[in-house]
Amino acid sequence: MRPLVTIYAVLVAISFLLLVLKQTGQIDWAWWWISLPLWLAPIGFMFLALIVLLLAVWQELKRAFHIR
Repeated sequence: MRPLVTIYAVLVAISFLLLVLKQTGQIDWAWWWISLPLWLAPIGFMFLALIVLLLAVWQELKRAFHIR
């Protein structure tokens, strides 16, 4: 569980750094890019959940149609 906390801490630190750079005028990026690190973890989790769901459906279809 420790590496997951570290990943979140790094993503929050990067977001904070980008926020400070945006507010001080050092970078002129869209706010979407500034908030992107905060969205990486939820998007990764949803992608992983989708993969698991697709594998489960595939297994059920194989079992229902007796496919090897």
